[in-house]
Amino acid sequence: MRNRNTIEYLGIWEKIHNPNFNYGEFAVIKSQAGLNSYKLSVKEWSEKTNAIGLMAKAGRYGGTYAHKDIAFEFGMWISIIHLITLLEQYAIIIKRIFMSELQYMSLHVGYFKKSMKISNFSILQSFLSYTIFNIPFPPLYNVPKRGSSYE
Repeated sequence: MRNRNTIEYLGIWEKIHNPNFNYGEFAVIKSQAGLNSYKLSVKEWSEKTNAIGLMAKAGRYGGTYAHKDIAFEFGMWISIIHLITLLEQYAIIIKRIFMSELQYMSLHVGYFKKSMKISNFSILQSFLSYTIFNIPFPPLYNVPKRGSSYE
């Protein structure tokens, strides 16, 4: 762990997730990071800063273990394929969440249709579809005139 960006990322992660993080020792480590002569092991990092995101165990079943946030971040630094795959999966998850919200809202559309004027409802529908869900609806000029059937 020589790279200053790595040390900064770990420090920020620990500040967010670890109330017992040693900020004083982190400042010393951060000032020395990036120098050719400076080298820091995961075990030293954990002991000096009371870190919980990275952990090194010795012996049988030993190794270096990281919190999933840190492991994903390191994986994205190592492999572009990992980065692209992770971003695509994240986009799929977000789309599913928004689609489930849209389905939930569609259950209540009948109530909104009855309580709002048709022209106001279509404006709201177009606004939500375009800005939040990025789903194209017919343009406003194709909306039926007041008094005609909307279905």
